[in-house]
Amino acid sequence: MTHATPPTPGPRSRTFVPFNIAAVRTTYVPTETVKTTKLAPPAPAVSAASTTSTGPASPAVPAGLVELVATLRTAAHLPGVLVIVDTDGDTGAEATSMVCLPTAQIRLGAHLLDEQHSMRLQGALAHEIAHHALGHLSGPSLWRRIAAGCGLGALLVLAAHLPAWLVLATAAVAAVNHLLATQAIRLQECDADLYSARLLTEVGRDGVAIVTATLDALPAPTLWQRTVGRLTASHPTPDVRLRVLASGRAPSWFSVAVR
Repeated sequence: MTHATPPTPGPRSRTFVPFNIAAVRTTYVPTETVKTTKLAPPAPAVSAASTTSTGPASPAVPAGLVELVATLRTAAHLPGVLVIVDTDGDTGAEATSMVCLPTAQIRLGAHLLDEQHSMRLQGALAHEIAHHALGHLSGPSLWRRIAAGCGLGALLVLAAHLPAWLVLATAAVAAVNHLLATQAIRLQECDADLYSARLLTEVGRDGVAIVTATLDALPAPTLWQRTVGRLTASHPTPDVRLRVLASGRAPSWFSVAVR
């Protein structure tokens, strides 16, 4: 599996940011922005141009975070990146997308802003930017659409009291396509690890060391993840991802390591 060619950067444009319903307001911000959000009170925001803060619970944004996002965005040839810091819960990092907001979005857990998580923060940002650069959020795969359609079809066949073999056959097709779609997602995770290491190296950092430290910080896999999860989970176990990173090569579809 090879890396997709990153999209050609387009003209810098102002992007629409989803508004806080409680405040009933809309905000326009430039690209390359780090925004801290919380439902109540109104969110603090940090950008390359200015810094504002609201409420005593506002997390401190590390110096250089905006610059890191901008340099990684440039290296990945993305027209813009919006980072939303979630002050609720203990989430990690997640690449997200919205049809009404074409700018690449990344949601970060506030705990990643702690100084002791510096390397993990860099690795998480690079990994999620890699997902956007490689087009992993372009939409549901064909396998996932087939799985959803066949799953619905199996329920309709069952409701229509058609032969049991037809129900089982339709459900089997749905299950196989679901496993194929899940395998594709696991391979994308390995691709993003490799590409994020390249991005960090390109901007003058030790990409392999940072991504390795990020993967080492992940929770140890459960028994389910080490067994059944190797086929059904959306992420490979950390030890599998570390082996792929050390090899420097994207695994094949039939790689035992990823399965």
